[in-house]
Amino acid sequence: MELTAGESWRLLAGTSLGRIVFTQHAMPAIRPVNHLVDDEPVIIRSHLGAAITGRAAGDGAVVCYEADAIDPVRHCACR
Repeated sequence: MELTAGESWRLLAGTSLGRIVFTQHAMPAIRPVNHLVDDEPVIIRSHLGAAITGRAAGDGAVVCYEADAIDPVRHCACR
């Protein structure tokens, strides 16, 4: 079943942890990050020296984001 854009944003807003994926030195780099959804933009906090900061500012950068339901106490996707 395909989700609508509205359903996707609602689900994304319902969790606070995800993974951002980008390329670094021609290899995929994956970083766990906390996020929040402000209307529709996904906001992640990073510092200026972080690898993603340099990649996101570059022209033609491709960045992917994935979020799952994570247990906030045990920090796992367990049931």
